Amino acid sequence: MSLRKFASSAAGLVLFLTLFSAVISVAQKPSDLPAGWWPDPSTGLMWAAAAGNGHANTMTWDESVSYCSALQLDGYSGWRLPKVADIATATYLYPVPIYDKAGNVEKTYDYLAFKGQLTATADMRIWTANAAENGEYTTIFVGRPDVFGMMAHPKEWGSLFQMNALKWHLRSAKPSDRNGAVCVRPIEPDLLAIAKAAQVPHPVADQQALRNYIPLNKARLAYQAGNYQECLTQAQLARAQHVDPATVDWAIGIAYGQLGDWDQAISNLEAALKINKQYQDAGDALGWAKASQKAAPKGKPVKQQPPEWK
Repeated sequence: MSLRKFASSAAGLVLFLTLFSAVISVAQKPSDLPAGWWPDPSTGLMWAAAAGNGHANTMTWDESVSYCSALQLDGYSGWRLPKVADIATATYLYPVPIYDKAGNVEKTYDYLAFKGQLTATADMRIWTANAAENGEYTTIFVGRPDVFGMMAHPKEWGSLFQMNALKWHLRSAKPSDRNGAVCVRPIEPDLLAIAKAAQVPHPVADQQALRNYIPLNKARLAYQAGNYQECLTQAQLARAQHVDPATVDWAIGIAYGQLGDWDQAISNLEAALKINKQYQDAGDALGWAKASQKAAPKGKPVKQQPPEWK
């Protein structure tokens, strides 16, 4: 190959890598995390929200062990590094939105990420307690989809790579390498009962903040059972607790809609969208409510399906 051809091919490779990097760099929107913890009742574990957020790629393995063991959050101690088995569960493999430059959802990828809104920083590789070979330790990639996250997507790559999705995110690292630290601990039985009743979707500052979410979860369960008046009552209690205003307005709106009060439904759904303009569920529900209000006097059915609350 001539020098000119080699230079041309090298430049092409650099351009390809640059474009590829740009494609995968548009990621989950960063957000500020409260300095709290998130309880996951499905696994019986609580996760420290502030730990990984402030210490991405800064700690050796020994430093991360010391950091977790010394951590105190809301009076809770006994934190440790997670084991691979703590994360290797369907609870942490879920669709994550990828945003375009305009802030719109472009697509989703099923890649390794924390529920509970714990992945607020950019790409981060975190230490685990698992020993690897040659004195190294296993790390796990979380955050934006990299090549490994994209290869783990079952619809696009599953037929080419017959591997467990988690394996694409595991790598060993020398103890002297610097990675992130996310700390975990078991949930005590009394707190676990509260966490099950609340099903909070993000970190909380303290136990009272967790309790405040119980009415909203009761509203969800009532809606699923078709008890829309109870859903409305519980959602209004959640509003009094100043819990997740956009979701509360959405919940009140769809409850009113199911009860046939379209004016109240539309008013609350518009309030939810005023708080969060990108709230797709509220936008869909608003379309359903307006179509239903228009069709009601004529006794006509509407094409839109009633909202679901999973």
